[in-house]
Parts: sequence; C-alpha cells; structure tokens
Amino acid sequence: MKTKEISKQVQNKVLEKCGKSCPPAPSLEEWRPCNDNPCVVFYWEASPWGPCVPDPSVSLNRSDVGNDTSSCSAGLQTRKVTCMKINGGAVTAKRCPDSARPYSVQSCVLPCKRDCVVTLFSEWTACPNTCLPANATTPTQSRYRMVVQRAASGGQECPDTMFEERECEPLPVCPTYRWKTHKWQACTLVPDSVRQGTMGAGEACGRGLEKRALSCVDENDELMGVSECVQWAGPMPPQARNCWISCKDDCTFSPWSKFTECSGCEGTHTRKRSVTGRSRKRERCLKEDMYPLVESEPCVCDELISEPWGNWSVCILPNAPPPLSLHGWMGQKEVRECGEGKRYRAMACLDQKGHLLDPSRCAETELQEEACSVPCPLDCRLSSWSPWSPCSVSCGSGLRVRSRWLREKPFNGGRPCPKLDLKNQVRCEGERTPSSAANTI
Repeated sequence: MKTKEISKQVQNKVLEKCGKSCPPAPSLEEWRPCNDNPCVVFYWEASPWGPCVPDPSVSLNRSDVGNDTSSCSAGLQTRKVTCMKINGGAVTAKRCPDSARPYSVQSCVLPCKRDCVVTLFSEWTACPNTCLPANATTPTQSRYRMVVQRAASGGQECPDTMFEERECEPLPVCPTYRWKTHKWQACTLVPDSVRQGTMGAGEACGRGLEKRALSCVDENDELMGVSECVQWAGPMPPQARNCWISCKDDCTFSPWSKFTECSGCEGTHTRKRSVTGRSRKRERCLKEDMYPLVESEPCVCDELISEPWGNWSVCILPNAPPPLSLHGWMGQKEVRECGEGKRYRAMACLDQKGHLLDPSRCAETELQEEACSVPCPLDCRLSSWSPWSPCSVSCGSGLRVRSRWLREKPFNGGRPCPKLDLKNQVRCEGERTPSSAANTI
C-alpha cells in the first residue's frame, strides 16, 4: 500500500519569553491511503518429475543394437510447467517471464536390464550298482542347478526347471543269506599251562572254552557255501567263548534265571540261582554275603534304541488333482499327480546288541516322515519369434529370415517340442516389409 506523507514545517521558536512551546513530533505528521488496488503477481509452477522413459531419439540413432542386455540406456524425464496467477489459477505462459521458466525435460538413466543367470546342472546323484534289498522301493537319482543372478528390469526370467529327478535303471534283488548258529558244545578245559605256553601238572578244573558250529543258509533254510554269507549276511557270529569247569572244592550253583521284567524306567529287576549238589551241605557255600543267590540291576530307560529302518516310501500326495486339472500333456496316458506330499519309512526298535524288538516297546512313533515333492510335467517352451532380418538383397527377389530357440525341454511327461524347423523364411523384394500372408518356404 502506498501512502502520501504530508508534513508540516513549523518554526520552532520562542517568540517571547512567555510564549508557547512547539507541539510533539507525532502531531507534526499525517497519513492516509492513496491506492486501494492490489498488486498482480505471476509465477511459474512445476509438477514433480515423471518416470524415466526411453529416449526415442537415442533409440533411432543407435547402431550398436545387439544381445547385450546388461547395458543401461539413456532416458528422459518430463514434468508440467504452468504459469500461475497469485491467488488465482493458470494463465497463459506469456504472462510469466520466460527467463525464469523451469526446465520441463531432463535426461536420466534407465534401470539396467539383467537376464537371469543359472549354473549348469549338477552331476546326477549315484544309483546303486549291485542289487536292491527285498521289498525296497525303486531308487531315484536327481540333479539341480542354482540361480546366480535374478532377472531385473525386464530381463529374461529364470527357467522353471531347477531340479530334475528320474528313476534308476532296474536292478536284481539281492540274494538273502543268513548265518545259522548251533548249540554250544560242552566246556573243554584249557589249562593255564597251555594258555601260558608251558608244561605243567594235569589240571581238572578251571578256565575253558566252548564251541559251536555255524552254517550258511538261504531264505529257504537250505545250506549254502560260507562265502555267500560272508558276502551278503554281514560279520560272522563268534564260534567260541570262555567258560569255567568247577573244581571239586568249588561251590556249585544252578544257572542264573532270566531277569524279571521292568515295569518302568525306575526301580530294579532281579534274577536268582540256587545252591546245588554237595555244596548244599557246605557251610561256606551257604553264606550269601560271599555267594549271593539274588542279583539286581537298575532298569534303564535308554536300553532300547529307535532308529530308521529300510528305504523311504514313494512320495504320497495329500489330495488327487481335480478331474479337469491337466498337469502337462500326457497323450493317451493318465494325468500324473504332482505337488507337495510326504514320504515315510519304518522306525525299528533295537536293544543294545542290535536285535530287533517289537516297535511298541520304543516310545517313539513307528513311522518317520518328511516332506517331499513330485515334479509336475513341464511342456516344451520356445522363445518368441525374433524380428525379421533385412532383405538379403538390395534389389530384386530375396529372403528375410526370423528364428526362435528352445527355452525349456519337456520334463516328466510334458508336451513335446514340435517337429518343425525353428527358422522361417519369406520372399522379399528390395526393402519391402514381408506381409503376414507371405508364403513360407
């Protein structure tokens, strides 16, 4: 707001000795408005920058177009610049000073395209090369590959197949042989003089050895050569063990009974024996502090061992696919189920000597389970057709060519690849573009 100042000049004098003094300074000025019209201001307003898009001029001028998708291209960003009136809306651009106009276009760098990169498939896992145990499931072998670099910014995506599995070649069933043990023979005295390699007086009691015979039999209990059991039945059981021949003055006892059954993890179980023969008349043989007739042992919970036994079952899927769901192309065959499932194998209950017991005696479940998957059929996948090549001649009748390539081989019963030439050719005249109705050679 402009104002006009009106000043009064007063000669500040004292005319006389008793004259009046001058008025104060504020009373010497007066103010009043001189223009009620507001000032008009125009200014530029810019919107935020838009996304980076390819620069058409760069794309047209490029002569090094190739298969390198890792390079980063130049792009453009634009924004809207508008001339605005204060406390009003947009007006014509002529009202704003052109020298202060913000830029509406700027250069930028497009995100780099990156194709997916995967490793080569690993070697197939090994298959058994001799024979399979009876009732064993068909073994499989598998291979895999890993993603080294994920696709980004429109690059070629990773292949769908990262894991492959196939059945091993059929093998014969392993022959079944086992060691058959016979009864222990009577204890034979082995005098200390013989054990120590010296000649001594004849001995009638003491340490000895008892032996037993072994034979090799097949699954029908027919006798076989020992070499068969050595190869297929595992280690040979012991054929001799230490024993003791009682002396005349020794106390004699009956064999120890079996230990009583344990009722749980706590407490003890016992076994007994009794004095026999003439020892019952010998006072020293009746002293239980020297010759106990009862023995007890604590019941131990970890006497039994639960461990996996046998091979895994096939992968069992929870639900069959819907009737109209086709997993790949199977021709006249049935649709193969696929997806996530579970497989199982038995849990054996063993004692400390490795003998199989009733599975219910072990606390753990009788089956072990783990997640598994059945690969779904994958169809053959071809790439899209490439652009048509330039005409092979600059004048007259020539050829243009386009091609495509195999991206994914069919797997697990998927649709096979078409038996077609992967190249197309069309006639062309000079630089004319081939029509879609051109004849294929």
